[in-house]
Amino acid sequence: MNSLQHVLRFIGFPVGSMGGAAPVRQRRPRGFNDAALTAEGSRSALRSRVAALMQKNRELEANGDAKTRLFAAAIHDLRQPLQSLVLFSDALSNGEADADRLQCIDQIRQSVDSLDRLFTGLLDLTQIDTGRMLPDCRDLALDPLLQELHRNFHAVAQAQGLRLVVRRTQAQAHVDAMMLTRILNNLVCNALRHTRTGGVLVGTRLDRGGVRIDVCDTGIGIAPQHQTRVFDAFYRVHSTAAVPSGDGMGLGLATVQRLAELQRATVRLRSRPGRGTVVSVLLPSPRAALA
Repeated sequence: MNSLQHVLRFIGFPVGSMGGAAPVRQRRPRGFNDAALTAEGSRSALRSRVAALMQKNRELEANGDAKTRLFAAAIHDLRQPLQSLVLFSDALSNGEADADRLQCIDQIRQSVDSLDRLFTGLLDLTQIDTGRMLPDCRDLALDPLLQELHRNFHAVAQAQGLRLVVRRTQAQAHVDAMMLTRILNNLVCNALRHTRTGGVLVGTRLDRGGVRIDVCDTGIGIAPQHQTRVFDAFYRVHSTAAVPSGDGMGLGLATVQRLAELQRATVRLRSRPGRGTVVSVLLPSPRAALA
């Protein structure tokens, strides 16, 4: 090793064994290695994949909203011919004395009513899904609403040979009046449809800091295996001899559930086959009472 090599080694410059300076290796920055490169590439790929999925989800939501709005518009248009059918059936029955023709006209009217209930339920659900149906909750006295319910269904119950009892109340709740009316109309209509003897009772009481409205009937009841699913859209309990088929498409209770959720209300069901059913709607207390 000559003097130059000694000097180079002294200052830290690597010296090769063959008498020449060893090739200098390029050092990587501190913390930089192959594993870091791989991890950074994986994160970048994951971010790109997530961004693509989010974009696809936005496109699917936009398409779904457009289809739902189109469906709601179609339902609205289909209901207009139904109103004409009601008028035509009324005109046919005027002055008609033949019993067979009157029975046929009555069957037409029942079919039209069934279709109208179906379209109303579908329209309600589509409006909820599109966000067009928003609650306007206020402190509301429940008795006027319940008495209107009695007036609307009293004649229907009498025509079926049933009793409809609606208890007076001083209770108030923080609810949307129109949505609560739809809920109770659905519940009472459903109760009357599945009751052949006895009647329907609507009562109100305080419950767990809120107000509970019970709709009780003496109808055929619901078997335990169906009770957890009757609030699902289009779910129907199989018809029995006591209840003719074709009485609905399973939208009434689904609409009740969705409208209740919009108002922060809770729906519960208790039923015993052959004994009757109780559907309870637990409503929020008045805001004034909580202040």
